[in-house]
Amino acid sequence: MKPIPKKNRFAWFTPTVRRWARRVVGLVLLALMVGQVLHQQNLTDWWADLQRKWQDGQHAIWLVATLALLPLNWGLEVAKWRQLLLHNWAPSWGLAARAVLAGVTVSLATPNRVGEYGGRALIGPAQHWMAIVSTSILGSVCQWMVFVACGWPPLMYALGQYWHWPAGWMVVVAASVPVLVLVVVAYGHLVVSTLRLSGRGSDNKWWRWLMRKALHLRRITRRQFRAALLLGLLRFWVYSAQYLMMLWFFNVSIGFWEGLGGIFSIYLIQAGIPLPPGLGVITRSELAILLWRDIVTDPAAILSATFGLYIINLVIPALLGAWFIVRTKE
Repeated sequence: MKPIPKKNRFAWFTPTVRRWARRVVGLVLLALMVGQVLHQQNLTDWWADLQRKWQDGQHAIWLVATLALLPLNWGLEVAKWRQLLLHNWAPSWGLAARAVLAGVTVSLATPNRVGEYGGRALIGPAQHWMAIVSTSILGSVCQWMVFVACGWPPLMYALGQYWHWPAGWMVVVAASVPVLVLVVVAYGHLVVSTLRLSGRGSDNKWWRWLMRKALHLRRITRRQFRAALLLGLLRFWVYSAQYLMMLWFFNVSIGFWEGLGGIFSIYLIQAGIPLPPGLGVITRSELAILLWRDIVTDPAAILSATFGLYIINLVIPALLGAWFIVRTKE
């Protein structure tokens, strides 16, 4: 006697239903994103300030350079994520780019951009969803390690200056976390092995389930992980340079090293704060004003530069991502 096949509870979720679901999701996300931009305070003043600075022409080159670095910024993110996927699946560069941009679209409507993982899964094939989400999380871990390694030293230096720490103590505290990150990079495979062993015989069914689902991550080589980490580092430098150039475009008088040190610290602090959708740009502006309060005399220029970078690096890619979500046929 033939066994009775199990009923598929998701049989109704046909390709046609998926297509229309993506279209609805894409349009809703687009409306939310436009609403976020339009509800930003002083949007009209920002646009007028941008036009004045552009027509003035003295610093226009910095806006052009910031825009020119936009493809490199997200291209490095595509390369980083694709590097981590290669152990399991080799998506085309075009598909990986569309998925990354779709992730940007969803992330703008979620707290602390956690929706980025689901946005990528919207574009990728259903059979690779687990790999897409898990490698995206691992890519975020790589980026967070870069935040810590680059942002900790200047942040500790600023705090040491403020609280008058002894020079030797300041050096030790500033160097401690980057050294720890290097140790993790060198011996992180031992952590993965420990997690794998802990999953065997565990009484926690959810832990066992997680270990089974993350099975393919164990096949990621140290070379792949380090390559992804290097790509994340390059990307961090790129969008930090973009932020600095936007400050210069809006005529913020700040030096190269002072500017980069402050930007590194801002990204580190912001990475550790869970924020509702749309508040990231406000928080970044307030942190910048606080860090450079003794250097910058025009806080409005910092607000304009921060919002300008938000439009360039997030809103423009998110518009493309919404288009890809709506137009995906699979």
